[in-house]
Amino acid sequence: MQSAMREPAEHDARDEEIIDILIAISVVSKQLAEKLRKSNKKETTT
Repeated sequence: MQSAMREPAEHDARDEEIIDILIAISVVSKQLAEKLRKSNKKETTT
């Protein structure tokens, strides 16, 4: 019974870790997209 009570907390911790990872991926993706956009602007203006 105690293990059943612990499972939600373990799932919550894993869920939070997954959420943090997804946010980090999103941030990096946005930064790369901005760099690519800037790079493309430089190529079209030169």
